[in-house]
Amino acid sequence: LYEQSGGMPYFCHEIVGNMIRKDLLEWQKDGLVRWRSGITDCQKALHSNMNDLLLNRLDDFKSDGRTLLQVCAVLGFEFSLTELLKVQSRGRRRIKQKQVEKVEGVLAKADKEGILVEIFQGGANKTLSESDGEGDEDGDDHANETGDFAEKSYMFRHAIWRNCLLGTMLEERKRELHKTIATKLGGTDIQEVAEPRFAMKLFGHWRDSGDLGKATELALNIGKYLDGLLLLRESITFCTSAIQVWKDFRSGTGDDGESVAGISIKTLDNVTPHQISYLARLYISVAKNYSNIR
Repeated sequence: LYEQSGGMPYFCHEIVGNMIRKDLLEWQKDGLVRWRSGITDCQKALHSNMNDLLLNRLDDFKSDGRTLLQVCAVLGFEFSLTELLKVQSRGRRRIKQKQVEKVEGVLAKADKEGILVEIFQGGANKTLSESDGEGDEDGDDHANETGDFAEKSYMFRHAIWRNCLLGTMLEERKRELHKTIATKLGGTDIQEVAEPRFAMKLFGHWRDSGDLGKATELALNIGKYLDGLLLLRESITFCTSAIQVWKDFRSGTGDDGESVAGISIKTLDNVTPHQISYLARLYISVAKNYSNIR
């Protein structure tokens, strides 16, 4: 066990838990725990590394369940049931009760398997509907099929689980999901910041989707919000990190050539004047706050 886990406590815990779940151990008459009769090669019951073990655990989920857990991983280390259902609505104005129950079933199984942890449950039942009297894409306009649910929040039991799920996805797929999440949760129009924690999470999704314009516009609003609270140093730190996004951005292969202020010429050639103005205003905001601090 030590050789397989390398002394890593969480890996050791998962290996033992996996052996118990698969009923590979049994108490012997002498009071010792040994492999169950019939198991001749204990190495096949173990896994060479943590990632193999986690992937093997994920195989216990159906394809739809694994896909849902990938969406959870892109949503973040913590997420709410409302956020997940909005992303899963696939453009429908209402989400049906059957789909709500299906999502809750996968989350309950992931909780039982030690992948997720339910960290909050409470509040009034919610109805996920944006209806204004129109039906959804399927023309289904029956209110009794709208999904009702109690709000819950979840987090990954360990960051290793989230990293493993993200590692099973192509980069393009992750970018598409980040864009879908940002659009579903925040809309296509950047709004004034009312809840900074949510706004920063939304910024992360626009950033990771590769949309420099949306990310920078939202960063300006977050910086303005922090300025209003006189949190000038925090505003400087955040706006500087938003500028760094431009410097780190690579639009494709062969994007490591000439740069201006650390930003690739190819990146600057592919953005609009409005997006350039957002970037310039970030620099101005940082400079202004530095002068106010001094």
